Amino acid sequence: MTTLRLRMPQWQGSNNFNYYFGGKALEWLAPKSETAETIEVPISTKQDVTTEDGINSRSVVTSQINAAKDILTKEKPEKVIVFGGDCLVSQAPVDYMSQKYGDKLGVVWIDAHPDVSNKTIQPNSHSMVLGNLYGNGDDQLAALVKNPIKPEQVGFIGLNEPNDFETEQLENYRFTDIRDKDTTTIIRKINRWIEEQGFEAIYIHFDLDVLDPEYFRNNLFANPYGDPVDAPHGLLQIQQVGEIISSIEKQTPLVGLAITEHLPWDAINLYNALDQIQLFHD
Repeated sequence: MTTLRLRMPQWQGSNNFNYYFGGKALEWLAPKSETAETIEVPISTKQDVTTEDGINSRSVVTSQINAAKDILTKEKPEKVIVFGGDCLVSQAPVDYMSQKYGDKLGVVWIDAHPDVSNKTIQPNSHSMVLGNLYGNGDDQLAALVKNPIKPEQVGFIGLNEPNDFETEQLENYRFTDIRDKDTTTIIRKINRWIEEQGFEAIYIHFDLDVLDPEYFRNNLFANPYGDPVDAPHGLLQIQQVGEIISSIEKQTPLVGLAITEHLPWDAINLYNALDQIQLFHD
């Protein structure tokens, strides 16, 4: 198989069921292919979240990560597009691509947050996915990674005001961290980093919360009826990210792209309103 479209509307890693709706809608919305196959990772819709050793739904996300790994192992795609779901959906695909490319794989993390947390900071495992991939997130979830990456394989774009723990991680592991709002500057810096590191393949994790909610209304920070989110929101524009990814792809083969944390609030709120009408259930 050349390209696999992996639909993984996982929500337990963030403890936000709206990501289930958003992940399914995202794959429908994305440009179609006449050759790529779409496979969906089975995701539990039971909303009885339990905390296990400081991690919300740890056994459930473990099972779902393993299901994604099994699909990738069986299908053996050359490239993968992941439609999430919370950020934890990138764990299995990066692990898979790391097995194929080793230290020749570059991982570009386009996100307002670095996802290098652990359970001492918060119980939601989607904030730990990158830590798991280089061995410093949650111990049990990190143990699922068979082909860990190195911090020097990771380049961040779009981080905004990391907290003290995240800043410590960024400094201790000396990640490449590109914080700029100018598209040309970002493209020049990220492509130069890729070339200097000698990467032969790129996996991009694109968390929609990296986008400024004033202009992009389908992310966590743009809920018109929700309470303010106690975290820094993204500052980039959707057109910028499209240009950045396109530029990277022209220079170095793009073997993986995950799009995560899609929250189309108008569609979600319309669905919830219609769901109250008995006629739809008759």
